[in-house]
Amino acid sequence: MKFNYWQKFEDNCFYHIYNRGINKETIFKTDENMKFFLKRWKEMIGPYLDVAAFCLMPNHFHFLARVKTLTDEINAAIKKEGTVRAEKFGEGLIDYNDFLEDQFKRLFQSYALAFNKQQERTGSLLQKGSKGLVSTMNINFGIYWHMSTTIRSITAFGPVTRIGALALTTLICL
Repeated sequence: MKFNYWQKFEDNCFYHIYNRGINKETIFKTDENMKFFLKRWKEMIGPYLDVAAFCLMPNHFHFLARVKTLTDEINAAIKKEGTVRAEKFGEGLIDYNDFLEDQFKRLFQSYALAFNKQQERTGSLLQKGSKGLVSTMNINFGIYWHMSTTIRSITAFGPVTRIGALALTTLICL
């Protein structure tokens, strides 16, 4: 049986969200690229997902995040987005999943445009569709290991760190 990598986002579920550069190209050439990506994530995705852990590598990224339950506060944040999809969500024409998918699309397009301008390149940067695997198990504590010969990772509260051939991101889930 083939596994569905593009699962619908549901309230209060954890997802492993990841993507990589087209043809495995580098998508983060500088520390500033990583910081810009995280800034845009915080602005565009942060109001709707809680991040438990993430790892940014030169040619790909991983996030473990939980979709926030729809509340009056979330609905107000969606309304403030001012996008066509936000408007359609407010009118009940699309669901929360469709709105979130549009937010991810906007994030990735925004990053690709900025990266392409900086690097004087054109064309696609990321593979089509970000993977979002649902995690139904109850996670109390875990460790995410990522083996690579060149590591550039960034933490939510600290500077870019280089740890030789091993990047370690610890994750603590509620």
